[in-house]
Amino acid sequence: MDHENPAPVDQSKFVRPTKGEGEEKEDAPMIALEQDEDVTPTTQKPTSSRHASAISSTSPQPSQLRRKGSLIMHQSFVHVMKHPEDMLGMTKPPLHEFDRLYFFYRSLMDSKNLASVLGLTEVPQLREARVEGYRTMLWNQYPALVRADDVMVNGMAYQIKTLAEVEGQVARLQRYEGENYDRRMVRIEFKDGTLCSGWTFVWQGDVKELREGTWDLEAWRERWNRG
Repeated sequence: MDHENPAPVDQSKFVRPTKGEGEEKEDAPMIALEQDEDVTPTTQKPTSSRHASAISSTSPQPSQLRRKGSLIMHQSFVHVMKHPEDMLGMTKPPLHEFDRLYFFYRSLMDSKNLASVLGLTEVPQLREARVEGYRTMLWNQYPALVRADDVMVNGMAYQIKTLAEVEGQVARLQRYEGENYDRRMVRIEFKDGTLCSGWTFVWQGDVKELREGTWDLEAWRERWNRG
């Protein structure tokens, strides 16, 4: 290849994207088009028999070209929407009010224990609540929330005071619950019938490790002197 006299660039392989309304008048950047090898070539009807012989069946047709860069960006966007945990180095999605609400069905139903886990200086206020579509089983001596139809699980709900505290307190909760429990959004129902979106921690380990059984908060308090 002659680096001092490079071959001229075929400008026909470049197009300018269409400007939308309200955009600046500056020239839009050129987008390179590449041939898509896995697309079957389409037959183009010649304008006349004289021109037909000049058209090669192997020549790339317009339908064989795509804006590859734009396609990659689109696929990346779709992946991020489906897997927000992969947004490394990208702006985190904004928090909402429902991110403050949590449902507990284990030892975090004890307000003193919850205060200790979250590093609170005051005993938090909890409200009786329940979630539908789950039931509890036992992992060793600890309850685990698993999916089940037409079943309700009773527990307590807690609302983090401010959105600014959510990230830090959720990290504390996750450390306490452990790697076998995953944060999941649920619909929380209060005693007065109010329904709210919120979060809880459900079992994400092997279900074969669980057994049937019940867990009692008062028995746990007596065992750990939480009375």
